[in-house]
Parts: sequence; C-alpha cells; structure tokens
Amino acid sequence: MSLNNAIENLSGSELLQLLIKEKRKLIAEKRILDKKDTHSYPIKNSPFKIPSNWIWCYLSDISLIQEGPGIRKHQYSKSGIQFLTVTNILEGHVDLGKSEKYVSIEQYKNYAHFTLNKGDIVTACSGGSWGKSAIYNLDEK
Repeated sequence: MSLNNAIENLSGSELLQLLIKEKRKLIAEKRILDKKDTHSYPIKNSPFKIPSNWIWCYLSDISLIQEGPGIRKHQYSKSGIQFLTVTNILEGHVDLGKSEKYVSIEQYKNYAHFTLNKGDIVTACSGGSWGKSAIYNLDEK
C-alpha cells in the first residue's frame, strides 16, 4: 500500500496527528522555527458542520506559513536567482515568465530559506493581487 493510499484511509483526527508529528520532527531537526502554538482540540464553536470523518484544525498546525522576504528594488540584479513576485502568481498556477526579477547569487544566500519547492502553496498577500493562490508545480527551485 502506498503512502497516498494509507493517508486516504486515515480519519481527519489521525491525519491531523500525523501532520503535527511531522511538523514537530521538522522543528526538532531545526529545519523550521517553532512558533510555540498552543492550540487545543477539538475546536469548539466551529462556524459550520463538516463531515464526521473530517476535523477542524488550525492551519498553522498542519503547515508552515512564511511571509516573503520583501526584496527591495535596490537589491534587484540583471541575472542570478529569480524570485517570485505576486505577478507570477496566477489563479491556480505559477508563471515565472510574467515577471522576471532576480537577486545576485550573493544576495540569495540571505534568502535561501525562502526557496520554493515543488508542491509548495503560494498566496499573494499584498495590493490588488491579495488572495491569489497556486501550487508551485515547477521543477525549478
């Protein structure tokens, strides 16, 4: 049985516990910061009913939420490492050709922890683009 099949057969509570365990492992390996969330379950006063095999949870318990680096124009370079802008985020997908902005390889070392990986979810959180979301499905990091 593949991992995907095993996950599909988990209840919402079991999946939540698996995700929390995996996040704790990443924190212990110092791959992500511990935000010291102290959420308790089950969540009371949910806004609407969901299927009985689902569970309400806090997004921060099952994901890593990271705000972008806020690169300034004076940091742009003509070549180097391309960075994602809100213009690159289209509804449902990422198009790196829509805006091609770069930082030098030297500058990138300061922002390496923002590197996108295939499967990451990106959301625009500024200006008129606020709320656009996509899954980063490109092989390029």
